[in-house]
Amino acid sequence: MHHPPDHAVREQALLTDRSFIVQAPAGSGKTELLIRRFITLLDTVAEPEEVVAITFTRKAAAEMRERVLEALRNAKSGPPRKEYERAQWEVARQAWANNQRRKWRLERHPSRLRIQTIDALCAALTRQMPWLSRFGAPLEVVENALELYRTAALETVRLITSDDESWANAVSTLLMHLDNQVDRAVDLLTEMLRYRDRWLRYFGGDSTARGTERLRAVLEEAWEGVVHQQLETALQAVPAQAREDILVCAAYAAEQLSMDSLDNPIMAWRGASDFVGSKPADLPRWRGLNKLLLTGDGDWRRRIDKRTGFPVDKHQPGAAMKSKMEQVLAFVSTNEVLRQALHQIGRLPDVRYSQQQWDVLSALTHLLPLAAAQLKVLFVQQGQVDFLEINLRANEALGSLDSPSDLALRLDHQISHLLVDEFQDTSLTQHRLIELLTAGWVDGDGRSLFLVGDPMQSIYRFREAEVGLFVDVRRHGIANLRPETLTLSANFRSDGKVVEWVDGTFAECFPDETDFSRGAVGFTPSHAVVSPLDNAGVSVHPLCDVSDEVEAQKVVDLIRHTWRRRPKEKIGVLVRARAHLQYILPALHDAGIAYSGLDIEQLTGQPVVQDLLS
Repeated sequence: MHHPPDHAVREQALLTDRSFIVQAPAGSGKTELLIRRFITLLDTVAEPEEVVAITFTRKAAAEMRERVLEALRNAKSGPPRKEYERAQWEVARQAWANNQRRKWRLERHPSRLRIQTIDALCAALTRQMPWLSRFGAPLEVVENALELYRTAALETVRLITSDDESWANAVSTLLMHLDNQVDRAVDLLTEMLRYRDRWLRYFGGDSTARGTERLRAVLEEAWEGVVHQQLETALQAVPAQAREDILVCAAYAAEQLSMDSLDNPIMAWRGASDFVGSKPADLPRWRGLNKLLLTGDGDWRRRIDKRTGFPVDKHQPGAAMKSKMEQVLAFVSTNEVLRQALHQIGRLPDVRYSQQQWDVLSALTHLLPLAAAQLKVLFVQQGQVDFLEINLRANEALGSLDSPSDLALRLDHQISHLLVDEFQDTSLTQHRLIELLTAGWVDGDGRSLFLVGDPMQSIYRFREAEVGLFVDVRRHGIANLRPETLTLSANFRSDGKVVEWVDGTFAECFPDETDFSRGAVGFTPSHAVVSPLDNAGVSVHPLCDVSDEVEAQKVVDLIRHTWRRRPKEKIGVLVRARAHLQYILPALHDAGIAYSGLDIEQLTGQPVVQDLLS
């Protein structure tokens, strides 16, 4: 078997004295790479517990553990015949020798292999330091804590009757903002509690007037940064040769609009003598440019009239200016980057809060920590806790970067190598945990951090994943470490024609460049290792404005057509939700097509369950 095109990158990823962040697209064999590095590290440590691998699901952790053990077991036999399996066998043989030499007895004590979910790791940390983590007796971890969030939110709104005037006033301000819709206030607070790790670090501190003003300055400064970056993107997208004409046309349109006393963003260009910059103070003129060049839907304007500052005028200079404006639109109409940037600018808020906006935000800075406190009380009362709280308490148990706890110092000596799978799905709190676990590490000290993921396929949005963190670590590192960036490009899973179609199609769906502020990730193409088969590829059958019955029949026809060409093939039918099978399953049944599936039919519909109910 020939080596994959990224063979050198995969070999580099096994260098145990260096830290890496690896972008591994779907089908690139990232699990195999993780296992090889884990086994390689077992040959370098005094105790197996020094190597810790973190996954996101129990299934992935169990699979990885079993494959590591299988590789170690196979190392006791002779070398495999296949060349590509021999490299892993050699690494596993050395790790097994270390196991025998140091008397680890992994074959009898596989639990010494520290391969676990990040939630299991956090739970273990809180159990080790119950006082620092603020947990007493162990609490039941619940996947869905919505009712607890809602109860805490309702208790917070009820503080409007509190003897504490500041609490009552804060609730009153929030309710006035929401037109006294109590249910709406409860819903909003409930939703905020789901994401409390994102704001507790800001809202949970100084609640004095001075502290509140400091928070306002921080938030407005953050908005300035976002606005500046967006304006800079737009400025770079404006062709240099078009800037003078845009300036002349915008200034003319502003002057015309001012004669009619029309309230229009374009009027920000009145009297302009130079092109617009990218400072937050330039936002009004950029809004005017958005109005001048784009429609309300964000498309390029195809016609201009008096509403955009170009009244009907068959004589000079009006006719000439209108003609110049039409030429400008024709020139930029193919500039998709500029169009998208201008469209985003149309959605940007002011960088300064109005007094009314800040009154509401100030009330929230007072209420949100109270809601979080109410939730903590409920956790203790109900004996339940959510995953996020476990993560937050684990962070507390480790202390801070500047002042690590005894637990953090102990772990610093116990853990030498940390591997993290699906790193693109880490939340802010989980990212902070990895920072704290590696706080004392520096490049070249013999310890290593190995992060693997694919920001193009971030899926854990419901667990507060922040794909921008992946991009940030690639750019700035984490704690004191600067992991080297590696990118896998080989695809071992899909047919060559499928990979070719995916590369060509999705390259147009992703931005040309990665944008950290928006968590927008650029597309990375793959190279197929599997040779293309005859009649392989991707065919799209769009069904627009048709009934569900027609769609179901189309599925049946496609299955029959495929079986005529390849009668022994297995065919998968994927849907977003079980309800989408309402018409497809009966159509398959009526066509005599046998099928099997997992969790696609309610248990009450199964014959054996109906018999039992009878």
